[in-house]
Amino acid sequence: MTRRPPPPPIAPARPPSPFLRWVLLGSVLLGSAAFLASPGSAGAAAVLEGTVRDQGGAPVRDAVVYLPEAGAVPAPAIARQAVMDQVKRTFVPLALVVRVGAEIRFPNSEAIHHSVYSFSRAKRVEIGLFKGQGGNVTLDRPGEVKVFCNIHKSMGALIVVVGHPYAAVTDAEGRFALRGLPAGEHLVRAAHVFALGTTRRVHLGSEPARADFTLTVGQPRGDDAY
Repeated sequence: MTRRPPPPPIAPARPPSPFLRWVLLGSVLLGSAAFLASPGSAGAAAVLEGTVRDQGGAPVRDAVVYLPEAGAVPAPAIARQAVMDQVKRTFVPLALVVRVGAEIRFPNSEAIHHSVYSFSRAKRVEIGLFKGQGGNVTLDRPGEVKVFCNIHKSMGALIVVVGHPYAAVTDAEGRFALRGLPAGEHLVRAAHVFALGTTRRVHLGSEPARADFTLTVGQPRGDDAY
């Protein structure tokens, strides 16, 4: 009977090359990062929805709901340039959300004179009576800027200047939705040109949260002391 030769010895495994070790390490780190960013993790994006109503329960249109203490976050979707026109003795739009450093252009599309002024802490504005092209204003600090016309006291508008994307303007039903918020405890503020703003603390988690606001909306009077 012919005997088979023994199998050759198995060579010991060679350690991976330095390049392969870096590839394996990178795969582990990317997998960990994907887990931390998954919707079920603590850092997941949160959603806040709600309404803004006045003292009589009516919906408040053109209110701004935002996070006043969120800090600076990249937000290319928030405007760095905007136009606030004057049409039929009304600022158009009545509410704007822009980035810190945004430039606002104030034309007047009516045949009568208007002006633009503000005594707000975030920005003082003074554009005298004009028709056509008024002037440009750069908003270089976060906060609320309420603008008025000094000869038409019913005219007013609100500009909220932020360094992040966590802001929304209410619709005709007073509804708003903030998406992509960082989970955790946050101060949320509702503001309107003809009302004193109100702020409340909201906890945001993996499930959509809700916050409803009530503002005491006053009659237009040409100043920001509401």
